[in-house]
Amino acid sequence: MNESGKRYVKLITALALALGMILAGGVASARNSGTQNLTVSCDGTTVKSGYVITQSTTGGFSIKQISTNPTSPSATWARSSQGNNLPVKYVTNGATASWSSVLPSNYTTRVRRDGSYNCNGIGFGYGNYNWTYIVTATG
Repeated sequence: MNESGKRYVKLITALALALGMILAGGVASARNSGTQNLTVSCDGTTVKSGYVITQSTTGGFSIKQISTNPTSPSATWARSSQGNNLPVKYVTNGATASWSSVLPSNYTTRVRRDGSYNCNGIGFGYGNYNWTYIVTATG
């Protein structure tokens, strides 16, 4: 292959890589989600922070409570990097808390048990429950 052909191959390779990065970046910024399991206090007041998700543009935001052990209702919301909270919503297993017109920011998921409950059985204190959830930003 002559020198001109080698430059052509390098140019095509560079363009293909650049296009791949642009497409991958577009998909990542269009939607952001994550699943996490947190250990949450059953005292009904202690707030647990979880996953940080990026809301790139104004749009929908949701937190789905997949499961809890032991079964527990939860109060959930998210706090923006500017310190603004989405309104608290209450969920049970399989239920989804949704917000619309959520402004762009990095949001930290937050949860506490909806009311105090002795998750320890005969043990001391309130104990904890495991909270598995998925958070999705569609903006």
